[in-house]
Amino acid sequence: MIITHTLKKHRIKNYQIFIFCINLYRKILRDKPKSFS
Repeated sequence: MIITHTLKKHRIKNYQIFIFCINLYRKILRDKPKSFS
């Protein structure tokens, strides 16, 4: 029971990091000139 609880917390943390990375990536893509892509 304790193991599953920590797993759930860990998964949520990983998910937040994943979302953060996606937002950062989108920001970088948006800031780059259109000719680059």
